[in-house]
Amino acid sequence: MSTKTNTYPFHQVDTFTDTPYFGNPVAVVNCLNPSLPVPTQEQMQRFARWTNLSETTFLLPPTDNAADYRLKIFTPVEELPFAGHPTLGSCHSFLRHLGTSEASSLITEREGKLVQECAIGLVPLRVSADASTVRFRAPDFIRHEPVDPTTVSRITTALRLDPDSIISAYHIDNGPRWIGIKLRSAQQVLDIDVNSPQSDIGSIRDLFLGFIGPYPEGRNVQGEKVAHEVRAFVFEDIGEDPVTGSLNAGFAKWLEESGESPADEYVNSQGTAIGRNGRVSVKIDRKQDVGKADIWIGGECVVCIDGVVHI
Repeated sequence: MSTKTNTYPFHQVDTFTDTPYFGNPVAVVNCLNPSLPVPTQEQMQRFARWTNLSETTFLLPPTDNAADYRLKIFTPVEELPFAGHPTLGSCHSFLRHLGTSEASSLITEREGKLVQECAIGLVPLRVSADASTVRFRAPDFIRHEPVDPTTVSRITTALRLDPDSIISAYHIDNGPRWIGIKLRSAQQVLDIDVNSPQSDIGSIRDLFLGFIGPYPEGRNVQGEKVAHEVRAFVFEDIGEDPVTGSLNAGFAKWLEESGESPADEYVNSQGTAIGRNGRVSVKIDRKQDVGKADIWIGGECVVCIDGVVHI
């Protein structure tokens, strides 16, 4: 028995990289055509489960006149109010669907400033003139407080971490429920072995974990100028996430608020441990009210798949 479907434009975009297949992919379904029905929540979740990517998004007409488009973001198991690499890739896809001329005119008219609407609210964006690089303003924390000692103990026990390697652990929830953990070095971050027979991943499947550690003198072993190594783990569905905008945003805000930002502009590395080469740009704009700063998280994007999907 056949089931009637509708056909939607589709991109799979690699984010936080200028080299295809070295960043973090997001599947983007364009549902902006008013002549087509918007897929139901169940259809969206089913499609996201089928792609089996860390996130799948749907571009929709905005409900707020201040926004250029609305975005719904799904993991294989749930909808998220916000996520970083889907924001970059979806904006890049939105501009690609407009076409070079219209996208260029929009970017020029807006001086590169666009607005995304999603469940967390309106997210300001900045786009490069050629639309290859997208930045989002790091959203405010939903929850930002120290992690209780019992949970920290769960994490160190499950991952066989030396408790002395942890400088501090905070909830840095900005949509995804991240727990951010500062380690003393980038190498300690890289040394986390979730595949060790001694690891007990099952005991921390409910946690969204992020780790960050500094490179000595701000350079990796190849001599590239990068401030930190970052890793992200969501064991309930995707395991290790290759490159994570929301987590880097949370870390950047945490470092800024604690006076530990390494510079006004710096780059984090992520994905090294799993063969990716993600690069996340952090820019801190302190030209606001005294004591406040806007933090912009960005990276390059490349389309790897361009076509249509039937939903």
